[in-house]
Amino acid sequence: MDPLPPLLKKVWRGVLFFDFYFGTYLSEARLLKRKQKLNVAGLEYFMTTPRNLRCAIFSLAIALFLGVLVSFLAFGISYKVLYVFSVLGLIGWLYRLPWIKGQQKRRNLEISRYFPSFVNIVTLCCECGLTLNTAIMNFCERGSPCILRQEIERVVRDMKTGAGRVEALEKFAQRTRNLDIKRFVGIVLECEKLGVRLGPTLRKFSEQKRTEHFQCTEKLAMEAPMKMIAPLILCMFPITFIIIAFPIVITILINFK
Repeated sequence: MDPLPPLLKKVWRGVLFFDFYFGTYLSEARLLKRKQKLNVAGLEYFMTTPRNLRCAIFSLAIALFLGVLVSFLAFGISYKVLYVFSVLGLIGWLYRLPWIKGQQKRRNLEISRYFPSFVNIVTLCCECGLTLNTAIMNFCERGSPCILRQEIERVVRDMKTGAGRVEALEKFAQRTRNLDIKRFVGIVLECEKLGVRLGPTLRKFSEQKRTEHFQCTEKLAMEAPMKMIAPLILCMFPITFIIIAFPIVITILINFK
């Protein structure tokens, strides 16, 4: 398992307490759903699925305790206690979900960033007469260190432990849930089924991905000036006017005195 963050490590005994007393009350359906989310976010080696849910229960308990404490100190015995109690309890239960989604989004962005280079290496190797397995291993040896390379290394390990290439690639697509990966796996499986040469097909796919990457970069470059308008209006312009107007106002005040 991957090491825990420092803050979570400090409260881990509390999580283990809930793990011991409330672990048997979690349904298999909820555990399976949470496991799929952790796999997509790349957190399956960070924390087990049951302990992830028990960590949520622990944070809910802490939030409810703080809600009761703050409410009674601020309002005494009042109906407002229920509002604070409910809001803090909801935050304690749901706060981990945006973090998991953020990890999933960051992971997908990094995979999409390095995916064109992966396709280029695989295409070049296949056009040179190498097999797809050898091309994938070449990317593991010479590719840039990234999340995509780690996932490809998992594919290689699956194939070395006895899984078929089709099964390993399908697990790869299900694990990442990335659109580019799904399209790549679909192309490979279709070429194997129809007996078509993989090199020319991947060459067209590589050119298409290169065009899409250029268009995406161009779109982001065109959106950059629009995103700068709000900081300019809210921050830069007022500060500029203050700097210009300050000596003028001081001079006027001195003259009037």
